[in-house]
Amino acid sequence: MRILLAAGASENVDVNEGLRKILQQNNLEVAGDCYSADVLVNVAQQLSADTVIISILLGDQDILVGVIKTLRERGIRIIVLPGDIEHEETRQFVAKIIPFGVYDLVFDEVKPEMILQRLHNPAALGDIPEFLVNAAMAKQKLSMEISAHAEKVVAEAEIIKQKDKSNGRKLNLFNFINLNNKIKNEKLDNKNKTSWHERFINPKKTDEKINENIETTTIKTKETVDSPKLKTTDKIPTTVLGLGNQNLNEWFKNTFSHTAEIVLAASSPEEFRTAVQENQPDIAVIMRAGPTGGLPYADELAVFSCQYTRYVIFIAGELDDEGKIMAETVKKAGGKVLSCPPGETISGEELVLLIQNTINETIYEDEQEEEIIYGNEKTRGSAENFLQSISQVTDILKKAVPRRTETEELPINTARIPKHPSAITAGGVLLIVSPWRPGLAGRIAASAAKIFSEGGGETAVICASGRSTAASWLGVTDEELILSDWRVPGSQIPVDRGNIKIWAVDPAKSLHMNIKEDLPYILKEARNKANYTVIDFGEDIDLAQSYIHQKEAVLLCVVPGSDPVEQKTSLIWLKRTLGKKDNIVIGFDLREQGRIPEGVSSKLTITTSPEEALQNALKKNLDQYIWNEVIS
Repeated sequence: MRILLAAGASENVDVNEGLRKILQQNNLEVAGDCYSADVLVNVAQQLSADTVIISILLGDQDILVGVIKTLRERGIRIIVLPGDIEHEETRQFVAKIIPFGVYDLVFDEVKPEMILQRLHNPAALGDIPEFLVNAAMAKQKLSMEISAHAEKVVAEAEIIKQKDKSNGRKLNLFNFINLNNKIKNEKLDNKNKTSWHERFINPKKTDEKINENIETTTIKTKETVDSPKLKTTDKIPTTVLGLGNQNLNEWFKNTFSHTAEIVLAASSPEEFRTAVQENQPDIAVIMRAGPTGGLPYADELAVFSCQYTRYVIFIAGELDDEGKIMAETVKKAGGKVLSCPPGETISGEELVLLIQNTINETIYEDEQEEEIIYGNEKTRGSAENFLQSISQVTDILKKAVPRRTETEELPINTARIPKHPSAITAGGVLLIVSPWRPGLAGRIAASAAKIFSEGGGETAVICASGRSTAASWLGVTDEELILSDWRVPGSQIPVDRGNIKIWAVDPAKSLHMNIKEDLPYILKEARNKANYTVIDFGEDIDLAQSYIHQKEAVLLCVVPGSDPVEQKTSLIWLKRTLGKKDNIVIGFDLREQGRIPEGVSSKLTITTSPEEALQNALKKNLDQYIWNEVIS
């Protein structure tokens, strides 16, 4: 752990000096100090810090929020000293940084031992309400009645922790969201004179359980001036979904149906675009295409939606090279972006919090001096249901892209950043698809595997379609295929061909494949040990498209050259898919005459045998394979 100190000093303690001393006593490495928020990101990068301790005293709050967001996007852990819990500025600052996954908070009065405790015991989102209560109690300004209720809340959290440790840490999340809402309400209604402690822990409800329904509340909201092209709603915001996953659609409907009206759950880019343009919803939620689901061209659709909706939530997923570009593009257009470091999955807690806060913001902006009645709905205000919602969406996300367990080995080869996105590097993945001619994709996949394996490293080949033939082209016999089809439980997988490992399918079997759920597991297992991975998608262009965003992935699409209809259809799909992507390579099969259309670049031109064409098209340079471009 390399720690960068940017903590400044609290009112009574020189935090930097005191903390430096106690860290050294505990054998923790201090990389250096920083005293300006403007250079903090650069300093953290230059010192290779993986943990930053940052104080609100370091600079302007908005600048600090931007700095914290950037550091989190780079996978750096942050411990924040937000100041005095009684200051409204502190509470607003905390509410702004939580969506970025910053949960380690140390309120005034700060002592080095408290920071050391956070370093050794990372917090979760559900810990924050308890932090707030404890910080307020430490100031000794709570009445006996409020203190008693605070103790009851914490006691209930402890009971749940005993039953289910992971869920118990999140028990009071809904209380914190309500707190944020009430802080906003205070700005909008000057008649509200109750203290912050009374708003957070209502002494009049001492005997109520945390998961009881919220009582009827009247909220006065400020006046807003909307763009003429945006359509307002009656109390409940309208939403268009572009999640590309039926389980996620059902989860959203079950979780937010009482606070948001779902206009449409789109299953294609065209459907999403049309729904947004025609309905002009208050909120549009769209996810980047990947194994979890999502829609193609999600970043472009998100930018488009910013013209027609109040709020756009773009679920970017892993911030790989392409993800960073997508996220930045959507942010510049005014959208909200939810992301995670490479190799991880989106946090269910952060997703729920972001959506709920966006719904709340929409309600406050829409209603002008009108009453919003929160009635006796069974789901509203229920911490138990809220936690269940977090658990459900987390399961969906994790099921599609499983995390590496602590006992698993790291990949023996880590892919370096390629000089060009179409280069196939060590640790990378070559995706091969051939619309209309699935057998050709298998033949090219087998040839690629042989080329990659010549250097002696291990190559993995995955048959990802019921019509994949790569295994057969690699010499797996019909008898072996019967016993080694990975779709059949108990099969002997992978098939071992020296330094080529094959996850085979038997094209003769008519089996229903749940490929979207199973393939991420197989790909993860293969990449853990292989120098190169090749996936044979047969003719399944939709499935191949969903894997374009894999780290270090290159897609080769081989288009028929002789059939004008097949060629036209393939090129239309490619034109829609390519966009600004540089990791898609086009090849043409000209064995039956035909020609390459003008203006189209072919990096793999087959005139005799696919094997010979691939040998001529790929040139090895160190640990990467570069395409020799052939222009028509």
